[in-house]
Amino acid sequence: MKTVIIRYPDDEIKYRRFYQNMTIPLAQHSWEWQCVIANWPTIEWSALALLDCVGEIEACIPFGCISNSIGKIIMSSPLPASYGGVLLSKKANPEHCYKRLLTELIEYAKKNGIDLISIFTSPFREDYHMYKEYFMHDYELLKTYQYIDINKNEVENLMNRNIKRNLKKSLQNNLIFFQTQNPSKDLIDEWYNKVVLPRFYNKGANIPDIKLFYLIASYLKDSGMFKFSYIRKNKEMVSGGVNLYGWSEDIYLRVSNQNGLELGAGVLFDYLSIKDGEYSNISYINFQSSPTRDSTSFKYKQQWGCQENPCYYLVKVITDVRKFTKINIDMILKQFPYFFVLPYDVWNNSNSI
Repeated sequence: MKTVIIRYPDDEIKYRRFYQNMTIPLAQHSWEWQCVIANWPTIEWSALALLDCVGEIEACIPFGCISNSIGKIIMSSPLPASYGGVLLSKKANPEHCYKRLLTELIEYAKKNGIDLISIFTSPFREDYHMYKEYFMHDYELLKTYQYIDINKNEVENLMNRNIKRNLKKSLQNNLIFFQTQNPSKDLIDEWYNKVVLPRFYNKGANIPDIKLFYLIASYLKDSGMFKFSYIRKNKEMVSGGVNLYGWSEDIYLRVSNQNGLELGAGVLFDYLSIKDGEYSNISYINFQSSPTRDSTSFKYKQQWGCQENPCYYLVKVITDVRKFTKINIDMILKQFPYFFVLPYDVWNNSNSI
C-alpha cells in the first residue's frame, strides 16, 4: 500500500467511493462537506490517503491549509461543525492505518514547510490512544460532545420532566416546524438576520460567518445529508438551525430569538429534529459540544438524557511554537479563521516558552 496526496476537485470520484465504504461515515466526512472547506476563502484542501493494492482509498486524513506571513498550518478539519482526523474504510486495519497516516502526515509537514498540524478528532470512536502513540501531539484540548442513543431508547423515555413540561407548553403556541433540503438565500438571510444575529449579540458571542451557511446549502442541498429546519409563529421565524445526517444526526447552531425563547421554540425544534432522526433510521443524535460543562447549553442537553464522550483538539508543533505565541491572539484568530491553532492558555503562559 502507498500513500498519496489527493486534491480538490480532481479526486472527487475516488473520494466518493471511499465515503460509500467508510466506517462510521458522518456528513462532515462526505465529499460535499470537503467542498465546503475547499471553497472557503484562504483554505486549500487536500487529503493524505492510503491506497490499497487496486488504488482505492483504504484510509485518509482530509485537511485544510492556510499559509500567510505568520506561518503555515494544516488542520483536519477546519470550520465550525467539522470533524476530521483519520477516517477508515470498513476493511481497514485501524492500528496500521493510524500509524502509517499519522507518521507520514508529520513527514509531509516537515517536507512542505508546515509549522503546525492541528487535528479535531471525530466522535463515536475510541482512538485517542492511537493519536497519543503515533501523532505524539504537544498540546491537546478536550471537548465533550453530548449525544442521545435513540437506537436503544425512545427520546420520550430519556427527557426529564422539565423538558416534557416545556415541550407541552410549546405545542400549545401554534408553532409550525419546516424543513427543506434546498433553502434559498433569502431564507438563510432571514434566519441569520432575524434569529442568529439578535441572539448572538444578546449573548456577546462570536458570530459565525454567513458564508458558511451559503456553502453548506450550496454543496449539501438535496444530498440527503442536510436539512435547514426552522420554526415560525404566524409569519415570523423564531428559531432555526442546521441538521446534518450521516451515521448520526448532528443538530448544529439551533438558535432561537427572544420570541422563540418565550414560546419554547427551541425545545420543539430539538424534539422534532430527534424524531426526524428516528424516522430516518439514525441511531444517534449528536448535540455536539458546549463551551463548558457549567454552561447553560451543556445543562440543557443533559435534560434530554444525553450521554457524554470526548473529542480532542490535538496540536503537533513542527517548527517553533513561538512563531505563533509572539503574535497577539486576536491577530491569530483573524489570520487563521476557524482553525484551532493552540489552546488559549498557551498565550497566557507564553513568557515561559
